[in-house]
Amino acid sequence: MSMANQANSAFQGPGSATLYQMPNRGGASRAPVTSYNNHWWPSLQARFNELASLEKGWDGYQGRPVIFTVATFAANLLERICIEGISEPALVPGSDGTMQIEWHKNGFDVEIDVLGPNKVVAMRYDHKSGQEEVVELENDFSVLLTWMSDLASARDNLEAANA
Repeated sequence: MSMANQANSAFQGPGSATLYQMPNRGGASRAPVTSYNNHWWPSLQARFNELASLEKGWDGYQGRPVIFTVATFAANLLERICIEGISEPALVPGSDGTMQIEWHKNGFDVEIDVLGPNKVVAMRYDHKSGQEEVVELENDFSVLLTWMSDLASARDNLEAANA
């Protein structure tokens, strides 16, 4: 990413706080974006920028770019549920400006649909038991920490079995 593009990107690397130019009807406004320190951040930074910069119609229809507040909330959520040893998630845009965060690892599917700030629908499917959980979250996201811990434990158990 060139220095000019980097200055205009929504998400900057660790240790930086940037003012991001956000277009609006009355001109451009500026929004501060804090830095993130989880181990996923270096590889996810470019993906967040890409999703927030998608062209209208990116999906061949009327798909919108990921809404800036949705992307920021998703990044903050990832910062809080990041557990060492779990691989980075896939970030998938929704055609309505939302974002899905996904892991498909170690016999689990975990999908977190970020519909807006403090508006999340999350699903976990356990392939071993066939059990599916779906939760709507607004303020208490502790269930996601439990799911991440379970995902890490499943990873540890698989590694121990393969040793």
